[in-house]
Amino acid sequence: MRGSCYDDGVSDPIDILRGELHDLEEAVPLAPYCAYGVGGPAELLYTARTTGELAHAARTARELRLPLTVLGGATNVLISDAGLPGLTVLARNEASSLDGELLKFEDLRAGHAVLVLKPGFTVRGIVVDPAGKPMPGVRVKDGPGAGISKLTS
Repeated sequence: MRGSCYDDGVSDPIDILRGELHDLEEAVPLAPYCAYGVGGPAELLYTARTTGELAHAARTARELRLPLTVLGGATNVLISDAGLPGLTVLARNEASSLDGELLKFEDLRAGHAVLVLKPGFTVRGIVVDPAGKPMPGVRVKDGPGAGISKLTS
C-alpha cells in the first residue's frame, strides 16, 4: 500500500494484522456470537475489549485495505453461511464500573436525558444490581431489540 506505514511491498496484510492485534483468530464460526445462532466463519476474528482496541483494529484494517465488520451484541444481524471476508471485530467492552469512558449523559430537553453507550457495553450492566434484579421502575429486555424502559403508572 503506497503511502501507508506498512508499504514495504512484501508483507502479507494478514501477517501484519497478526502483529497488530493480539489473539487474532482465523476461520471462526460466527453462529455462537449471533442472537439467531446462524452465520458462517469470519475470515479473521478479533475481540476488542475496550473502545481503544476497537478503534485500533478499525484503523489497522483500513490501512491494510481489508474489509471490516464490527458486531456489538449481534442481535439484529443475519450472517450468510458463507461467512464474512476480512476482519470481523466483536465489540466487547468489559468494564465493571461506570467510568465516564463508556457512557455519558446528554440533556436533550428539560427533565429528559439520554444514556449513550459505547459499542459492546450492555444495558443490563447499568440497570441491574449485583443480585441481578432491575432497579425499581425499570424494565430490561435482552436479545433482539434490547433496551430499557421506565415503568409508569
